[in-house]
Amino acid sequence: MRIIDAHCHLASPDYTDVDGLIHRARRSGVIGIVASGTSLDTSRRVLELNRIYPGFVFPTIGVHPERLNPSRKEIHEVKKLIQEAGREIVGVGEVGIPYYSVRGNPDAPAKMEAAGLTLAEFANLSRSRNLAIVVHAPHEAATYALKILKEARVRRALFHWHKASDDVTKEIVDEGYYVSVTPEVCYEERDQKLVRSIPLSSLVVETDGPWRYGGEFAGSVTEPMILRRVIAKVATLRNEPVDDVPEKLVDNTSRLFGLRF
Repeated sequence: MRIIDAHCHLASPDYTDVDGLIHRARRSGVIGIVASGTSLDTSRRVLELNRIYPGFVFPTIGVHPERLNPSRKEIHEVKKLIQEAGREIVGVGEVGIPYYSVRGNPDAPAKMEAAGLTLAEFANLSRSRNLAIVVHAPHEAATYALKILKEARVRRALFHWHKASDDVTKEIVDEGYYVSVTPEVCYEERDQKLVRSIPLSSLVVETDGPWRYGGEFAGSVTEPMILRRVIAKVATLRNEPVDDVPEKLVDNTSRLFGLRF
């Protein structure tokens, strides 16, 4: 079984032994990790990890939207880094629209509008650099993010750990964009319904590590190697041979990020 983790925060300080993590991942069939930056510092870190583990760690760099009010200087520096990184990176992200940090906030519309302007900047950069974009836009935020991506004529996008209405999900898939599921698919009906309802050609899998999960993963560290269990669950939910699904997911992730193995 070949596996690609489509979204992992490998620069997180929670990962104190990256070399050990990568060794365990390779032994489990992982052939690549897409490592996302969420700030200037973590974006620099994933570039460093790419240089340490070439052909295995694939960086995307951005500013996380739930980090409200990042400085314009930081956004400018991250955009500059995207341009300077050239072929070292495979995407822009993690970027997007906040949801969790603005719920119940009376200033939410203004904060989301500001985030939308920032996302538009990154979306335009994604298109001009012919890079994929990794979008954080859960629930109602997905509608706004999709509108921005379409207006920017973004070619390749991932709505990571996707959570949105059926109508919005269909529009995302119809646009040719991808959605991902995490280990939650092993125990959350919402994620299971998503896997059953969309074409397999629109799906990728991710850990979003080091985020920790419940169910059978409770109490364990989130590492790319646990995607073996996720892929087996996807195959079961779709009633497809477990030997066929991994390669289809690898193909999807490779197309999304322009990877070659």
